[in-house]
Amino acid sequence: MKSSLKLLGAAAVLALGSANAQAQLILSEVVDGSLTGGTPKWVEISNTSGAPIDLSLYNLVYYSNGSTTASGTIPLTPAGLLPAGASWTVVTGGASGATQFTTVYGFAPGQTASFGGHNGDDAIALELVSNPGFPTDVWGVIGCDAILTSNPCGTLPTLNPCAMAPNAVWDYEDSYAYRCGLTENGGVFDPTDWVIPGSEALEDCAGGDPARTLLLQTLTTPGIKQNCTTPPLSYCTAKTTSNGCSPTIGFIGAASATSGSGFLVNGTSFMNNKNCLLFYGVSGQASNPFQGGTLCVKAQVRRTPGTNTLGNPPPNDCSGVPSIDMNLFAVGGLGGTPLAALTVPGTVVDCQWWGRDPGFVAPNNTQLSNALEYTVGP
Repeated sequence: MKSSLKLLGAAAVLALGSANAQAQLILSEVVDGSLTGGTPKWVEISNTSGAPIDLSLYNLVYYSNGSTTASGTIPLTPAGLLPAGASWTVVTGGASGATQFTTVYGFAPGQTASFGGHNGDDAIALELVSNPGFPTDVWGVIGCDAILTSNPCGTLPTLNPCAMAPNAVWDYEDSYAYRCGLTENGGVFDPTDWVIPGSEALEDCAGGDPARTLLLQTLTTPGIKQNCTTPPLSYCTAKTTSNGCSPTIGFIGAASATSGSGFLVNGTSFMNNKNCLLFYGVSGQASNPFQGGTLCVKAQVRRTPGTNTLGNPPPNDCSGVPSIDMNLFAVGGLGGTPLAALTVPGTVVDCQWWGRDPGFVAPNNTQLSNALEYTVGP
């Protein structure tokens, strides 16, 4: 019996470890507000994985003034699981902090803690309740006080060398920072993974609290992880159709691993009323001769279900405007067998429209657009 219990216990630990390994719960925004009293102070936590995460397994832990010992621990207490792609905002300072937050943003934070919060020079970590002292994700450098000397309003503080290593400045006094990356850092802070405006970005000494409130409303986004992915990029060369069209690829919206809709890869100046589809792949760009034009997607090339260029009734002209929602396709909403990588945040996708063109002799009786490269967001 004892051996069986040991095996069951080991299996439970392995299962929890596996679940945690799959999780991508990250600190995605930190704000040291500059309103009177130094408020609001809040931290945003985002689930960038493809599955819900139980936040009650985690603590939000503060390491103040260069200490390596926690100065404050906040158990995360959401109402249920944090859905994939969702964010959770924790404001400190108790009821007054929550009131100030609500006044600024027009809605209540996800959670309010009585802990006093951070002062722009403190490290903040996410830690498993079961493994305190070992961050799964961290903002700042634990054991480093980013600021040696704070200066009067509107003047920059004197920074500590431990926070000024090449490309590693992380002071956020009267300021904010938000995350570009999507994966846990394992407790090793990488400043290149963040947008860090530096000290005083939320301060306005002349305009006072009304001006500071406007800065908070304009520059910070509690509850919504900011998207730092590179905008979709067009590249490669279209094949001119037999009637002189130059098919051009485009897009509307943003690629998302979780939204299920809202990212249209479209086109203009296609030959009208012709069957077409989208080539796509995740192996990179290409520029290879293909059917009298250029194949712009590197193998392995995949295909979406067929659609039509639409446009004006016959005769042929350049009014074709094909379109497909790649978020909807990625989650299986359009049929076919979408590549699983389309629902993984951070995947780089290359795509190109292909369609029929009866004005050319087979096998070159096709039209080809230029190409688009985009990154799948949360």
